[in-house]
Amino acid sequence: MARCMLFASGLPLKFWGYAVEYAAYVLNRSACSANPRRMSPIEVLTGKCPDMAGIVTFGSPCTVYRDPGKRAWQPRAEVGMIVGKNDETKGFKVYIPKDMVVVTTQHIENVETLDSKQNVQLQAQLKREGPELWRSIDEREEAKQQKEKTPKKIKKQVKGKKKKKKAHGTDDVGEDAESDQGSEGDGEQLAPTAASAAPAARMQTRHMGAKHVPVQVVHAVVTPDPRNYRDAMRDARANKWKEAIKVEFEALESNNTWKVVARPRNSKLLHTKWVFKTKTHADGTVERYKGRLVVCGNEQEYGIDYIVTFSAVLDLTTGKLIFVMAHVWEVPAHHGDVPSAYVKADKEEGLEIYLYIPDGMEISDKLLALLGVKHKGQLALRLIKSLYGLKQAGRLWNRLLHKILVKLGFCQCYTDGCLYYKRDAGGVTLVGAYVDDLLVTGTSNARVDAFFEDMAVLELKDLGVVSKFLGIGFEYDKDKGWLLEQRQVILWMLDKFGLSEASAVRVPIGGEHENDVDGELLPNDGAGSPQRPTVQTFQSLVGSLLWIARCTRPDIAYAVHRVTRRTHEHRVSDWRLAKKIARYLKGTVDTKFAMHAPRGSMSEDTNCGGRVQRRRLRRRPRGRKSVSGGVLMVCGMVVGWICKKQSSVALSTMEAEFVAASQVTAEMLGVVELLSEIGIKVEVPYKLHVDNQAAIKQIEGEDTSGRAKHINIRLKFIKDLSRNKGLNVSYCESKLMRADILTKTLPAPRLEELRVLVMLTT
Repeated sequence: MARCMLFASGLPLKFWGYAVEYAAYVLNRSACSANPRRMSPIEVLTGKCPDMAGIVTFGSPCTVYRDPGKRAWQPRAEVGMIVGKNDETKGFKVYIPKDMVVVTTQHIENVETLDSKQNVQLQAQLKREGPELWRSIDEREEAKQQKEKTPKKIKKQVKGKKKKKKAHGTDDVGEDAESDQGSEGDGEQLAPTAASAAPAARMQTRHMGAKHVPVQVVHAVVTPDPRNYRDAMRDARANKWKEAIKVEFEALESNNTWKVVARPRNSKLLHTKWVFKTKTHADGTVERYKGRLVVCGNEQEYGIDYIVTFSAVLDLTTGKLIFVMAHVWEVPAHHGDVPSAYVKADKEEGLEIYLYIPDGMEISDKLLALLGVKHKGQLALRLIKSLYGLKQAGRLWNRLLHKILVKLGFCQCYTDGCLYYKRDAGGVTLVGAYVDDLLVTGTSNARVDAFFEDMAVLELKDLGVVSKFLGIGFEYDKDKGWLLEQRQVILWMLDKFGLSEASAVRVPIGGEHENDVDGELLPNDGAGSPQRPTVQTFQSLVGSLLWIARCTRPDIAYAVHRVTRRTHEHRVSDWRLAKKIARYLKGTVDTKFAMHAPRGSMSEDTNCGGRVQRRRLRRRPRGRKSVSGGVLMVCGMVVGWICKKQSSVALSTMEAEFVAASQVTAEMLGVVELLSEIGIKVEVPYKLHVDNQAAIKQIEGEDTSGRAKHINIRLKFIKDLSRNKGLNVSYCESKLMRADILTKTLPAPRLEELRVLVMLTT
């Protein structure tokens, strides 16, 4: 097979090692009649069907992106030929005839993906350049063999110098690998080698004589979680998943979730599926293997299987306020988890829901005889309680949780319905609900312990001081406060979109994206892949970036805001920007968001403030609306930030700043209202920092200005708030303006300064 591949490609015999390696790669992933069900060797070993999408013809001509570095006028692409796949890093091994090197890169375009005209041009170029390149290789070999006639001691010295001079990162195909055991004058064969990754290089390559790598063999790989029951049973961790399934069935049956009945006639049955997840600690180590049975809610019909849907999701700003108060009260927040929360609520009244028998559920012969059926295919499950996957399951669970909390004396906040508080002579207890995960703190540890005791009716588990919540890692110190990070989320995202080996960048967005309003549209024809992105691939990446930006990374908020603007026509330039943001996150993966303030700034009388910045978009031909940015702080700790495009075109910088100040003040008043509702006294006036003197005068002035008559009257509430001494607006120098990071493209030095001001640390 390798011989045929080599001769068909037209490559010299020197590439026999690459041909053998690639042939082994293909055979290990191909169906084998010697294995059960003609499974491939990789599938037998790992239990997972291999993905064959990345396999291309050996020797396929392609174009390769080459980073020109400081050589601005050098071409950005080179003609190459694919000679293998790399298992150490994602990418293809590509031979570049012009430079006579083999590189490993993801940035290629295969001949099959080019149009007919480009295909003809590329084939012609290879045919035109090929013979000359092969001759140049042969001439270099002849010259090298002449040099090899020197004494052995001298040859070893020369070889040692070569190793020192050879740059780490290139497969030099023009020079053969030296052999200490071969006799002088004998022809040497090129040993098969594999390129390995350099930490920060875009394309990682290696000197071919540096390391001898044997022909590829089947090896163990890190597999993702199974996608369904069948994959789980064929997975290498099948025993772990079987135990997880057993635990889930025991929990559901002990909760009296369903009743096994004979399948009713003329009734619609819903399918179920298994969702498997490897739960990890904050440091990435395995905590447990979890299996969850869910209903295929997409099969439900409105009015027949469900009526109202809702899921309780705590606002992220509210969540940070809980940690602020925990730091003020010196009582660390605890994480509470309700196991199998959705199945504890009763099903919706007036609805009968039937399920097919789930995979892995065993039915005894005694039960079959009792129900008068011959096999379990004639049975169904009639739901008695709610179950994961049902469209109304979130609402039913929240209704149960609300009922129990109210019975315990808690009040629901009107500002954020997912926050509950209990205030009495003994102090205050706060509970934030994010579906079935709870954040709990109070004015004393005794109140927190008492809450978990009272919630025993729901089997609420106290997981201790918060260490991981919603994928966010937490570190707590009584003196240093809270540190939040999303390292595991970022690494998972980079791996999912093929950016694990991408080079890092110092800024998330550059000026090149400002005027890029036209360009090639992304295809909208399926899931796609990192090598061939589609609209769905782009949306998935942006969704991950949005979550990271909202939780712990205000430094990418503006870049993410920019990449999400064209929701109706995603372009290739947007995909490149999204990847650049991800590469920036790779370089700053250890960055943490700090929630800490000096003890002197914290008291029962909480202070609240905000900083405002805006930016005019003067150069964009399609839209000149400004961007409002603001940072919200409570007790000296950042609890939220906004980056929002204004709804109207500002006619002056004063107007743009005035609108931004109004938007940030509205967010600030929401925080003040929530704190007041739970009984926390807030110092008045609230503080607002603006870096525009004209806007400050307009806010504080009592006269009517002709320059502000046209501003929407709903935004002028800020003037009334300032007039009644409820808001203190002060000037802030632009170099100290924290909100600058949320409104504009910044150079790396300035970005580093602002990262410190918004409480980002490493």
